[in-house]
Order: sequence, then C-alpha cells, then structure tokens
Amino acid sequence: ECAWHPNFAPHTGASRLLYTEEENRPFYTAAFKHVQSLGRRGCHRSALEVCKLVLSLDPADPVGVLCCMDYYALMAEQYAFIPRLVEEYGSQDRALALRPNIAFSLALARFRLEEAAGAAGK
Repeated sequence: ECAWHPNFAPHTGASRLLYTEEENRPFYTAAFKHVQSLGRRGCHRSALEVCKLVLSLDPADPVGVLCCMDYYALMAEQYAFIPRLVEEYGSQDRALALRPNIAFSLALARFRLEEAAGAAGK
C-alpha cells in the first residue's frame, strides 16, 4: 500500500489495474498468492476481501479469483454475498451461475440464509 500512487484508491471501486499491462502482472500474482496464504491460515474473511479487491481492479478476472471466491464467502459465513455476486457480476458474465462451484455455493448460501431466517422467526 505504501508504494501505491496517491491517486490510486481501490476502495472506491473506480480504479482499474489491467492485467494486460505487463507491469501489473506481479501485483496480481502477489495478490493471489496472498489470498491462498490467508486461506491456509484460516483467515477466510480476509481472503474474501482480497478477492473482492482483485476482482474490482480487473473485472475480467485474469487470475481466476471467481474460482475460490465462493468458497471463502461460505467459510466466512458471508452467505448474502454469493447471491449478490451472481446477480451483479452475472450480468457481465452470463455463464457465472452455470459454473459448478458457483451453482452449488449459491444453493448452499440460499439454504443457510433460509435457515437463519427460520431460526430468527422462532
């Protein structure tokens, strides 16, 4: 973060760091390795947040964070995030809901949300 340009504000969602630029590739490699490291240490929520950052910087998903993002959301018990991801990102990538991992995670997240709503209603 210390090396970032002062005008680079990834938290706004408007910043783009294209993977097609040769100079940006080490950042994506390091970020994905950091996600994997966080996941191995059991920091699933942090891994999910880094995945969100990587996906917001290049929505084309050059390093494949969508393949593990649903797992980290389930492990972090962020069940409402998965339907929102499919709804918002699915408009760009129509085949997102057809991916087996996303389809299963979406069903499981909806089940967990229903479970929580049922438990809160009792």
